[in-house]
Parts: sequence; structure tokens; C-alpha cells
Amino acid sequence: MIARCVDDLTLVEDLDKTEKPKPGWYRIVSDDTRLLQLVMCQANANAPLNNILEPIASLFTTHPEQGLGGMVCVADHTCNPIAIAAPLPGERERPCELITPHIDANHFMGAMRFCEVGKLLRQGKKNKLSVFLNLFSSKNY
Repeated sequence: MIARCVDDLTLVEDLDKTEKPKPGWYRIVSDDTRLLQLVMCQANANAPLNNILEPIASLFTTHPEQGLGGMVCVADHTCNPIAIAAPLPGERERPCELITPHIDANHFMGAMRFCEVGKLLRQGKKNKLSVFLNLFSSKNY
């Protein structure tokens, strides 16, 4: 593994909140991680937003409901939500946090490798690049 890419909703500086979502970009949320695991096992990650939760609805013998702003919700027969798929807000593809494995040796060169990748990803972009190094991490991240 090179790194885990994690959405960081706290990175909002210079974020244009009026930017429209990118077509096809969405997220799935639930208040129960077990239900999110079910979605990961049953849903087709390449399916469009309006169809992504159909397999989950089928498992609960219900139907996806269209909501405000393009959201799609699946609830059980007692109206408790199972999962909601929603368009990813505009420019949310921009900020990302990289969580790297423990660097065992050549710490400076290892860190610089990730900085170089970050600089390549930022080419042609007006936004800043921030790099945070955790020098006290353990191998279990």
C-alpha cells in the first residue's frame, strides 16, 4: 500500500461552495457502520447515483426514494434510514488527506517521495498544497 486517501471535510479554505457537483461523483452515508459494510458488499460501485442503492432496497423489500438535491434514500418498513446516497458537493474532489504506512528507514527520502507526488497532483491548480507529517506514528495506522 502506498497511502490511503481520506476525504477531509475540514479543508474548506478557498472552497467554492457554489461549484456544482461533478457528474457521477457521490457519497453514501449511514448512521450504522454495519449497514455501510452491507452497501460495500452488495452495491456496484460503478452504478449511477439513482441506482446505487437498489440492491440494498431489494434486501429490505423496499424501494429507493428520491430526495432533495438529488439524494436517494433507502429506509426499512419502519421508516428508519438504512443508507443515503448524495451527490458529492462541488470541489470536494479537491481536498484529500494521504495517510501513509510507517516509514521504517530513510525517513527524509520517504517523506519527500510523498511531497513530490503531492506537487505533481497540484500542477496547474490554483489551490495550496499542505503536507502534514506524523513523526511519531506506529506501524499500526
